[in-house]
Amino acid sequence: MTALLDAARDLRSALDAEGAKAEADGSPMTDEAVRLCKEAGLYGAIVAEAVGGAELDANDSLDVFTELARADGSIGWCVMAGSTAAAYFGSYCPSSFTDQMFADGVPVVAGQFAPNGTAVPTEDGFHITGNYSFGSGLEHADWAGSGSFTAPEEDDPDYIFAVVPKGEAAILGNWEVMGLRSTATYDYTIDSFGPADRTFSMFGFTRHRGGPQFDLGILYMTEIGHAGWGLGVLRRAIDEAAVIAKSK
Repeated sequence: MTALLDAARDLRSALDAEGAKAEADGSPMTDEAVRLCKEAGLYGAIVAEAVGGAELDANDSLDVFTELARADGSIGWCVMAGSTAAAYFGSYCPSSFTDQMFADGVPVVAGQFAPNGTAVPTEDGFHITGNYSFGSGLEHADWAGSGSFTAPEEDDPDYIFAVVPKGEAAILGNWEVMGLRSTATYDYTIDSFGPADRTFSMFGFTRHRGGPQFDLGILYMTEIGHAGWGLGVLRRAIDEAAVIAKSK
């Protein structure tokens, strides 16, 4: 058991209450829920220690994400997505950018990294344009993420990940669903310049910091997060069923 898992368990009732508030009026994850999770260090669960994260291993990260989703599905989803996205850039970007990105602690990163954009090389980086969906947690994000193929495509394009300050993304809304409403998983567009040090290649990345687990790439972190979230939601369903069963 880790201190971060203890912290997540200590917050279960508080996050449950904050989740209920957001669900009641169809609003995004509350400011208070974000504050509680940030102050507890939960956004840094899988982020490299060198940039301020906890750098938990696979088992411990999964347990933390499970506990958060058990408290509230939407909160657990947003924190899991934010932690894994921050971990990508914290490990695979050079210090010239991470010194900025993590200057005030682990930031909130949100967005879709499917290759829905085009990155046109410039002298100092890329001009990225794209239409993205599923920007979970964008309401409270510091950075908006993107996935793009470099252009021109006929010259063996690369698949790159990048972030821009959230203010440079046009948030379109368009999230009207029955479940996970409070993730505020909005559509958004990007049409912005990104310096090269804010990007990394999906398959040709360099591990600048963090342990050997980061050599496994982004799918390693993504799969841990999604598995933990699924387990947490299932455990909450069992909790709810047990309460109902007692009255039947």
